[in-house]
Amino acid sequence: MRIILNILVSSVPLMLASAGALISEYAGVLAVFIDGIINLSAFLTFLFAYCTGNTLAACLLSGLCAAAVSVLASVYTEKTESNPFVTGIALNLFSAGFTSVCSSVVFKTKGVLSPAILKANFNFAEGLFPTISNGTSVFALFIPTLVCVLFLFPVMKYTKWGLRLVVAGSDPKLLKKKGVNPAFYRCSSWLLAAVFASAAGSVLTLRLSSFVPNISSGRGWIALAAVFLGRRNVFGVIASSLLFTAAGYAADSIQTAAGVSFIPPSVLPALPYIAAIAVFFFGKKPVKSQKRSHAIKN
Repeated sequence: MRIILNILVSSVPLMLASAGALISEYAGVLAVFIDGIINLSAFLTFLFAYCTGNTLAACLLSGLCAAAVSVLASVYTEKTESNPFVTGIALNLFSAGFTSVCSSVVFKTKGVLSPAILKANFNFAEGLFPTISNGTSVFALFIPTLVCVLFLFPVMKYTKWGLRLVVAGSDPKLLKKKGVNPAFYRCSSWLLAAVFASAAGSVLTLRLSSFVPNISSGRGWIALAAVFLGRRNVFGVIASSLLFTAAGYAADSIQTAAGVSFIPPSVLPALPYIAAIAVFFFGKKPVKSQKRSHAIKN
């Protein structure tokens, strides 16, 4: 039971990131920027928590910042007709540079940030990052995340916005013929993907009660693999997120287990990434959704 609880709680950041990547994929945008948004939001959550003394306000403010950055990037991409892949990589580079510089200026270090390390020079409110058990985290984090991700299914399948988003990715010319701007739906996919990624970053900071450089540990990239492994389906993405998380948990457990010294230590932490690469190279190409002309009817 303890193992199951650990996997469920640990899967929350990846599940959120994968949900954001799925929305973006529906709109025809490969969300390579998710990894950078996770790291950026994780840092901003710690920074705003220090400034405001309130973790909820910190999460909301970091989400707003992530949303603003993604909207600016998406509008720039649409206006200049730039390659969204290149823009996404630029966002990742911006995130790495911003967190490093801002951490140096505010906290005088580029390393790990935590109240325990910084308390000698910075005044952190007591209980700013409360510690909660995995059992409590299942109800406070996993179940709300699961419900939120599951809610995407009826939204994408039965709402006009969701149907048009799918058409914007599969056949944008069809939307244009009906007088609907597909760029609006592509930009909205950037926004929602960033919001989900921001939530993932905030969860990582709150669970660790600290910020660690590159705290995402590649979850943004694994989220893309989870989307393809899940065949661009909400339920498949949830299962893929749990699978990748279980692989990471197994790798961590094997490192501390006896009798596995024949496995190189450098290989074990790479198991989730090896699985992700295998999905990209050997996974079958998902079948494209049928065109839904009724999605664009007034």
